[in-house]
Amino acid sequence: MADGTHGAVDGTDGAVDQASDSINEASGTASGASGTADGASGTADGASGTVDGADSAVGARGAGSLLVFTGAATRGAAVAEAETMARYAREVLGVPPERIVLETEARTTRQNLAFTLPYLESAKTIKIVSDPVHAARARRYLRQLRPDLAARVVPADDYRPLERVPLKLGVVAYELTRPVLRHVMPPLRDWRRDRARRRA
Repeated sequence: MADGTHGAVDGTDGAVDQASDSINEASGTASGASGTADGASGTADGASGTVDGADSAVGARGAGSLLVFTGAATRGAAVAEAETMARYAREVLGVPPERIVLETEARTTRQNLAFTLPYLESAKTIKIVSDPVHAARARRYLRQLRPDLAARVVPADDYRPLERVPLKLGVVAYELTRPVLRHVMPPLRDWRRDRARRRA
């Protein structure tokens, strides 16, 4: 791919299809694509857990597109979210294996982004693919972590009107109350622990 589009894909339903659509749209071909699976949409504590050989693969095809799937195995799953999405991209969507990179350590949206930053460095354009609220959060994290890369972000097809409305409303409510909850919940947890200790 000549445009060097790179994107971020997260583990939500339809994210891989959306990433593939975004790649096809950006490159004009059925196989071109780049993305980060939210993966890289997000989340953050330092970059680690890169796949062996991924750095050289990116360097060798810096002008091409790359689909980066990110996400660890969560909730006791045997397989990382990134691996599940990559398998779907290869087997169902026909994305060539050489266009796929895995990041399997990220457990949060911020880590998704932080751990995939090395793959995004050479990208001319970046697409973050996930559900709308999660993608917006990932773009916000990217602006915080790397404003220079955030300037390369182009829209992905992550907003589809009337799709999963109840879920979206719940996520919007969570996002709006999240800053308050982050300040209220730790003291509340401490209070409950102290109370339980006193009763014991």
